[in-house]
Amino acid sequence: SICPMIQKEAVIGLNIVFVDMTEIIDAKEHAEAADHAKSSFLANMSHEIRTPINSVLGMDEMILRESRDDKIRYYAENIKTAGRSLLAIINEILDFSKVEEGKMEIIPTQYNIGRMLEDLKCMITPRLQRKGLNFNVLIDSNMPGILYGDEIRIRQCILNLLENAAKYTEEGSVDFGVNFRKKSNDTIYLEVYVSDTGIGMKKEDIDRIFSPFTRVDEKRNRTIEGTGLGMTITHNLLELMGAKLSVESSYGHGSVFSFVLKQGVVSWEPLSELEKRIHDDQSAQDRDIPAFTAPDAEVLIVDDTVMNLVVTRELLRHTMIQLDEAESGRKCLELLNGKKYDLILLDYRMPEMDGIETLQHIRKLQDNPNSSIPVIALTANAINGTRERFIGEGFDDFITKPVDPIQLEKTILKYLPKDKVNKNIVERSNGIRNCGSEEIYNKIFGIFINDIDKKTEAIRTAIKNGDIKRYTVEVHALKSSAKIIGAMPLSMLAAELEEAGNVNDHSKILDKTEKMLQMYADLRPSDPEGIKALFSDPVTKPGGNKLTPECWNDALNTLSEFSELMDYENSLLILKSLSDYKMNEQSSDAIDHMRKLAEELQWDKLREYIKENLR
Repeated sequence: SICPMIQKEAVIGLNIVFVDMTEIIDAKEHAEAADHAKSSFLANMSHEIRTPINSVLGMDEMILRESRDDKIRYYAENIKTAGRSLLAIINEILDFSKVEEGKMEIIPTQYNIGRMLEDLKCMITPRLQRKGLNFNVLIDSNMPGILYGDEIRIRQCILNLLENAAKYTEEGSVDFGVNFRKKSNDTIYLEVYVSDTGIGMKKEDIDRIFSPFTRVDEKRNRTIEGTGLGMTITHNLLELMGAKLSVESSYGHGSVFSFVLKQGVVSWEPLSELEKRIHDDQSAQDRDIPAFTAPDAEVLIVDDTVMNLVVTRELLRHTMIQLDEAESGRKCLELLNGKKYDLILLDYRMPEMDGIETLQHIRKLQDNPNSSIPVIALTANAINGTRERFIGEGFDDFITKPVDPIQLEKTILKYLPKDKVNKNIVERSNGIRNCGSEEIYNKIFGIFINDIDKKTEAIRTAIKNGDIKRYTVEVHALKSSAKIIGAMPLSMLAAELEEAGNVNDHSKILDKTEKMLQMYADLRPSDPEGIKALFSDPVTKPGGNKLTPECWNDALNTLSEFSELMDYENSLLILKSLSDYKMNEQSSDAIDHMRKLAEELQWDKLREYIKENLR
């Protein structure tokens, strides 16, 4: 007969076990539901924890950019390190979940292996130095420089191995080696190893390191921090990429972790030659200089968390982009009905109307120029944070939180209209550092902008009159003043033309002077109110702000540095900026005396006088 309950008999010895298939099905459904609940929890945890971390690291970045106080910068660096460590722990848990669910994707791209290895070296070196460990890096310089593979996952695997070595090594050294074997004309085997003189492992414990949330020899390693997921994730990622993690270890003497990974070759140009060329191309660039400025660009940021709006706005402040903000999808749509934007940064998860719903409404706007605007998703959801998913939902691109300042600039630059982008930029943070304080910098920047027409005319007149000596003096002054405000591209071109003037190279002067003057003019905001938008107190007229002791000391310390260099132009620029403040007669007389000493090039007397007048 047909029974409503299907039963299966299993004979085990003399015992007969009846298995209820309905219970098995129920148990399977419960397990799947629990697994779905875990995934949902991890996705929510990702968003909820990453959101405040985004605020913490973003505001900490502002402290590092703006503060000149060494002690405050030291505290901020520690906050950054701790924040990054917390983020790494969260990422490990989420990565493990993605591997478990089969959602981890291997996405090969073209990458510069030299840059990747240099980044890894820079990331791990401070940690090893703090422990007094020697770090030996052995890279085959004949390795092809441009490869094809999943750079992000390879980087993650190597970093996990390096951090593991640092974690379990108290004295001695860590060796990091990368070699290659040619497989074909377009393929190599990448050979990577990390060895240490750390505590090592017993043979029977080696396989256990690949078990999640497990740490071998727990009693000995009870003080070691971490989730116990690093080796599990590395093992699983390498398997996904067709490789295997090998481990050799001697208890009490150290370990060697290694893997061999097949990679495509995009360029056989040796690593040594490629890195030399890139270094030469970038030798004159400052790593702190932002990628661009775009004072005429209009960008809308949409995020329901006010602190995230503050962080994003501050990270973009030096680009001079005109930013509007909305705290909801509905507010975003209201703003789009009244103004044309060039780009939208849209938070993916918001209450009431989330990022997807908001994007759908944007695309359905009738007779509105914003209906086809590029939209970049901002997401703290690391589990679902793949490019394909967001592109599939209609976004043009995405940026993960916590927001990386460099990645933010690069992504925005990719979508802004080219005619609104100016790559001849002023790096404000370098300028503030040069001037000693933000207040002094704002004054000097205002003077610099106001002098553009007068200085340009002087340079053109010198060329017209064939007065190369005068031309060289004027260009030298521009070189110095551009450098002090942080306009390094302009300063470097001016330095090149100053040298041309010194050797009477008329051809180069005629060929490049107009380019220099155009760069000079481009630094002036097209909007007359542009300076006010960027600086709180741009060009204060005499009798304006009161001169504080802090501002006075900052200016004099900077003046002392310029006097050491016998930099006449910038010394006068500092003194001119001070004269715009409201001050007593004694301070005014002191400025007049310092100006007289600078004009007479009496640098030793000027430095001595500065020491006497610090407050």
